Amino acid sequence: MGTSLQAAAAALSALATIISRPNPSPQLTPVPDGGLALEWHGSNVDLEIEFGPDGDASVYYRDELRDVEWDDSLAHVWDDLDKYLSQIES
Repeated sequence: MGTSLQAAAAALSALATIISRPNPSPQLTPVPDGGLALEWHGSNVDLEIEFGPDGDASVYYRDELRDVEWDDSLAHVWDDLDKYLSQIES
């Protein structure tokens, strides 16, 4: 199954805002169910935003050094996203 139009549109909209700020660039990965994921993987921090085929987005975050791991909807963490992205180092 290819990426759905809703997932692509939602991902591109979010990506346009994310890259307009001083944030690291993500990897774009298709998801088997027709969704699309934006992924950032650093030496100790991983952040993934997965857009489902309907365009709804969820965020997964893991920081190995601080022993923190969570997932939530993008809407709930959008205002703090830059803070989490700034913790990613190559």
